[in-house]
Formats: sequence, structure tokens, C-alpha cells
Amino acid sequence: MTIDDGDSFATPMRQALLKVLQQPGADGMGLRIERVAEALVRAAEEGVLGAIKEINDRIDGKVSAMTAAASARGNIELVVDTGIGLLGRSDNETEDETD
Repeated sequence: MTIDDGDSFATPMRQALLKVLQQPGADGMGLRIERVAEALVRAAEEGVLGAIKEINDRIDGKVSAMTAAASARGNIELVVDTGIGLLGRSDNETEDETD
């Protein structure tokens, strides 16, 4: 397994990390990057929210990236009903009645 670093924005730190992650683990079993992935999955299985979010972001893409991709395919509308009414307004009142 090798990591293709075709990223034109590669920083020295990124290059160094990729080099180290491609090396075998301390016990010679598997690559370091595989060990990191395994540790991330174990943390998610234990309920660590950050690990769960990281896995979801890497597999499904970050929410903002998904929204941009969906938007490129056409207009989308997201409606969130919080169930919270406007303060000082009864359920039967309309905007015209409160002005």
C-alpha cells in the first residue's frame, strides 16, 4: 500500500507525515497508517464522538461539502422545524395580526 501524494498544496509536514505513515508499525505488522485507522475505528466503537464524526466526514464528506455538491446539481431547500413558536404570538395569529 502506498499513499499517492498528488496534492499540489503539500506542505513539508504533510510530506513528512505521509512518509512516516507508509512505514511498517513498530511490531512489523501492517503499516502505521493502517494502525491509525484501526485506532480511529476502535475509538468510534467506544463512543468517542470526535472519532465518529471523523469517520463520517471521511466516508460521507463534511456536511458543507455535501451541501455544495448537492447545490451544484440543482437548488436544494433545507427546512428545519424546531417546534419552537415565535415568542409573544399565539398559534392562531398571523404576521399581519401582530403588526
